[in-house]
Amino acid sequence: MHGLQPRYLQYNLWQTDGSISPCAADWTLIAPPLPRPPLSELNNKIVAETIAINPFLFTIVTPINVDRFEALLIMHPNRPFVESICWGLRRGFWPPGADTYAGLYPDTHDASLPAPHDTKHADFMISQCQLEMQKDRFSHPFGSSLLLGMYCMPVHAVPKPNSDDLRLITDHSAGIHSLNSMIPRNDHSTYPLDNLHLLGEILISAQGNDNASNLVLFKSDVAEAYQLMPMHPFWQVKQAVRIQGVLHIDRCGVFGGRKSGDYSVSFHALVAWVAREIKDISDLSVYSDDFYGANDATGQVSGIISGISSRSPNPLQLASRFYHRPPTRVPKTLNMNLFCLTGVLRTCCIW
Repeated sequence: MHGLQPRYLQYNLWQTDGSISPCAADWTLIAPPLPRPPLSELNNKIVAETIAINPFLFTIVTPINVDRFEALLIMHPNRPFVESICWGLRRGFWPPGADTYAGLYPDTHDASLPAPHDTKHADFMISQCQLEMQKDRFSHPFGSSLLLGMYCMPVHAVPKPNSDDLRLITDHSAGIHSLNSMIPRNDHSTYPLDNLHLLGEILISAQGNDNASNLVLFKSDVAEAYQLMPMHPFWQVKQAVRIQGVLHIDRCGVFGGRKSGDYSVSFHALVAWVAREIKDISDLSVYSDDFYGANDATGQVSGIISGISSRSPNPLQLASRFYHRPPTRVPKTLNMNLFCLTGVLRTCCIW
């Protein structure tokens, strides 16, 4: 490191003793349980009546095999945390710290926008809405007027990064009565993301193994990760969306929700724990919804990927599907030079 100043290294400094930092799977051992809806919310008579009269709008939707997931976690020592995640998967998650400010915020609020003038955007929003209804993540339409207790945030069709393709975005931060304004920005809770520094430690540690010359890097992205997480009906009632003037209920987690990452990261960290402790898959890391790691090229890499994908007959059937990057072989001699290691990580396209 001669001649380099630490401020330029962006935390990419590694020890050469083979030590590995705690990862997301380790965090699950000490993680606090996710909260259920507070009684003050469940006692909201306006919302409770709307849900009771229209139960077909507010259902729990997830492709996750919750019973099997729970069975695989039977030996996990942090029972309150595990039970809170399984409860959320069955009954719906509540954003940690959320307070709908009954009596301070309006009971019903419509912040939706007119249909876009751009034909491409309008057609995409219609087709995406139909797809969401096919997957039961959007309810069937229930008219053009909000029911009592409902909120409706603006919906946009925006380009994906570096692509002409579009994606559907709900803006939970729009206006003074936005859904994100109901959720505290800083509640001092932290949710781990296994990053490149951890991967560097894994690669350095692996250099002393007999199979170091066969190491490959792999990465699998969970498709539609936030939408795998069902929301509690008392939060679903705040997630009405208007497409071409017609209203639907969005029943699942939303990218852009202030706490959406909390329950998504928690779930995927438990998947990583199951992979390590139950399936004996070592050094599997997870950055939000990206599973990655390094292993020898004797077939275990494909086993790792298929083992956490519901396409496989493996009983760990958790998610709807995974996107896989082709594994990349690590050079036989991995120098401990900073730029060499950083270059390997970038070349392997882990991010």
